[in-house]
Amino acid sequence: MTGGLRRLRGAIALFLACAVLAPAAASAQAFLEAYRAGVDAVERGDWATAQRLMEEATDDRPEAAPRLLRHLQFKPYVPWYYLGLARYRQGDCTGALEAWTESERQAVAPAIATLWQATVDGREDCQQRIAAQNRAARNAGQARQELDRAEAQAQDAAAHATEARAAGVWTYGNPAPADLLASAQKDLAAARKLLQPADGDQQEPPTQDAVDQARSLTRQALGALEALRERLAAHRAEIGARRGSAVQRLNNLQQTARRALAETEDMASRIPSVARDRDALSEALQAADAVPKNASLQTLEEQRNRLARAISTLRETAAPPPEPLLEAAGAFFSGQLEHTVELLNESGLAESPDPRTRAHAALLRAAARFSLWQAGGGADLDLLEAARQDVRTARDAAPVLTPLPRAFSPRFLAFFEANPPN
Repeated sequence: MTGGLRRLRGAIALFLACAVLAPAAASAQAFLEAYRAGVDAVERGDWATAQRLMEEATDDRPEAAPRLLRHLQFKPYVPWYYLGLARYRQGDCTGALEAWTESERQAVAPAIATLWQATVDGREDCQQRIAAQNRAARNAGQARQELDRAEAQAQDAAAHATEARAAGVWTYGNPAPADLLASAQKDLAAARKLLQPADGDQQEPPTQDAVDQARSLTRQALGALEALRERLAAHRAEIGARRGSAVQRLNNLQQTARRALAETEDMASRIPSVARDRDALSEALQAADAVPKNASLQTLEEQRNRLARAISTLRETAAPPPEPLLEAAGAFFSGQLEHTVELLNESGLAESPDPRTRAHAALLRAAARFSLWQAGGGADLDLLEAARQDVRTARDAAPVLTPLPRAFSPRFLAFFEANPPN
């Protein structure tokens, strides 16, 4: 019984030992295969494959070893060194330094002169690359800040475009403010494009050459914006002076309009044309009075021109007739018909450059000739034809002319209406 029990216990122990060692052997085989294949990939220069396989090896067995008997034929097991090398060859300096730091900690690779020298050279190169990248990132950050400020200035300048357009100076000059802003915006857009991450990689800063070009474009844009500000400031000063002058001219004209309305108040009750033109002037004056204090130069000029035209029209309408016309009118209304025609013929008023004077002179002569024709019993047809021609001359000169019923006979008024302009 004792010998049998001893044999049974030995069998159980052997079974348990095999059960424990079998997974370990399988695990050892996995990391060895990954490591061997990774070394082969390194020798081929297949760095992506080498990285993947060395990462598998370090996951299964992270600790380096000078040699693994039976398995590597006395070759060293340094997966962290090869992992750093694979990352380095692919441009991942941060990952390479991490792997080499672990390799150095394990003190196996540093004991191998060729591997250690390669580590030192790669680490030095990576440190220089990282330092250069950091400098590039700092320079790019500073360039972006400069660009942000310049773009803010461009937006501020664009906000003044409406005012400058209303003042008529946005496209004035060479270069015009509009051209200066367009040039600045174009340079800023080009600078922004240069400072975008290279190849869409958010971690990779733009090259130093791109940063230098972007800064140069930003400075160029700032120069255009400064010229734009100076140009707009000069224009604003000029516009301010012009606006002040326009306000004063409008104020003076408003006073003139009020005097003209006061001077023609009595005439408006007797002369319809004066009443009509006074109404037009009153409307223009009300519009001018309603102009706000901060009105644009264009608005001030528009209101001033409207008011000036209304004043001129009213003055022309209300202006007293020429002395020869008054004398002829006096003769007509006193019954001196032949003398009326004689005065008008001698004065030449019917050929006056002033349409109103010409119209009234022709009207008065037509009335005198028509009355003479009536007084002669209607026998002088030449006189009637002359009266008819005078009516047409009057109506040609002033198409809206209408004889006052209280000043002329009903027959003449009918005669006047029966002879339209030529």
